[in-house]
Amino acid sequence: MLKAFSLKRLFLVYSLPLTLILCLLSGFDAFRQPDLFFLDRAFQWRGPREPRPELAIVAITQQDFERGAPRWPWPRSLMARLIDQVSSHGPGPQPLPDRQTTIAPHFFVGTAIVGGAPAPDGTVITAWVEGFSEPVGEAVVAGGSYNLKVFQFGKASFADRTITFKIGESTANETGVWQSFGADVVDLTVEG
Repeated sequence: MLKAFSLKRLFLVYSLPLTLILCLLSGFDAFRQPDLFFLDRAFQWRGPREPRPELAIVAITQQDFERGAPRWPWPRSLMARLIDQVSSHGPGPQPLPDRQTTIAPHFFVGTAIVGGAPAPDGTVITAWVEGFSEPVGEAVVAGGSYNLKVFQFGKASFADRTITFKIGESTANETGVWQSFGADVVDLTVEG
């Protein structure tokens, strides 16, 4: 009985002051710096990553609040409606980032057929990658054929991305797959 009492007393003697000290240190943000230090190390160990395409950034300005947007924090019902509205529209196409000059392009060559006949000389062929608002390559038809270079734009690799082609304003039935130093014959067709 005496031994059990002394163990309880020993527990109280050490645990109460230790709990009090930890609470005080936590209240003064003493654990914040070590936590941030180890978080930084974890991100350095993981290495850099490209942003995920399903992320969307929504800008809310002071003018929005002046036009009647409620003050922060917003109720969950409003946040849910905002998320539903943003996700229903999807992200808009982005302008082309800088062209990567250190990465070799992919060459596409072939014929351009419109309605069963060769496309007229001077018809513009464009190459498109999903997510961009501008073409990633452009060529002009000569003698019913085209020769098109598609460079990589931005830091995210184009490797294995689908290239969609347009003859003039019409989307071709055929697509290609981008690879650095790649070369493919893709005969393009659109209905008349």
